[in-house]
Amino acid sequence: MDYLEHKAELDALTEKVIYTGSIDAYFDFKLGTLEYCSVHFETELLDIPNFQGNAFEFGKDENGNNLPKMVISHEYFSGLAKKSTTEKGSSPGFLR
Repeated sequence: MDYLEHKAELDALTEKVIYTGSIDAYFDFKLGTLEYCSVHFETELLDIPNFQGNAFEFGKDENGNNLPKMVISHEYFSGLAKKSTTEKGSSPGFLR
């Protein structure tokens, strides 16, 4: 269901709504189509129990035991990307 098409009806069901769509669509494109920043994630599975060597407990199971492997993610800024469409009500797409 498109929240923006049923905004009044859906807002009446609750005290708070968390909208996760594009901010320019939420404000009915009053400032035109906005540019968006994009990020790119690369994930690695390492065969080591501790990658950072600090006090964080991310590499532990529910009993506090060290896990044999570590998953890490690298985040890269991809710059500004324009929406692939300016049509109202369309799902947000991104161009690189």
